[in-house]
Amino acid sequence: MAVAFYLCTTTSHIYLTLYHSSLIHNTAYELKSKEKRRENHLRYGLVLCTHTLHESRTESNKLFFTSITQINHGGPDIVHDPSQKSIIAGLNLKAGRLSTSLSDYAAAFTLFEHGISYLGHDKWASNYDLSIELYDAAAEAACVLNKRDRVGFHVGELVAHAKTFDDSVHCKFFSHSCTMYCLVVNLFLTALPLTSMQVYPLLQRHFKTLIF
Repeated sequence: MAVAFYLCTTTSHIYLTLYHSSLIHNTAYELKSKEKRRENHLRYGLVLCTHTLHESRTESNKLFFTSITQINHGGPDIVHDPSQKSIIAGLNLKAGRLSTSLSDYAAAFTLFEHGISYLGHDKWASNYDLSIELYDAAAEAACVLNKRDRVGFHVGELVAHAKTFDDSVHCKFFSHSCTMYCLVVNLFLTALPLTSMQVYPLLQRHFKTLIF
């Protein structure tokens, strides 16, 4: 009985200590300015990211996603070095592609858009290749998620700044694929019983708009 009472008392003391420690930590966090908190998120994320080099692949992926989440909590406004912004944009591209390989397109799309946010206004002059990759990847993820407005935005931006035909053809494909998907779905959902001879002219009309 005495041992049981001791264990219960000790356990309660541990939980109480942990609670107070967590409370103090949260209070200290809330007392920091918003900018200071964002700086801490960025710092923690960068430190965690360096540790991914020393972990197993599975653990490394988990830690890598955690580090990118922390970095993005900091946000692009807290990063003042243009070269560091480019690196973080590249890390978001890497994390997004990893999410795509895991079929998590929602997370991938968010990461690609985070990556774009770090590039700045002069991205097409200073980070052309990285911009092409991020906008193209974002358009693809948005297409899978059926975010037509975002597909149109990313494709439009890429096409407007692409230096070559090859740089834009891939994302154009996703733009038209998304449009075709919505067209076919709308045809199937319509209350009118359309025959194949009626559907064909509608599809043909759309294909005439494809410019590659």
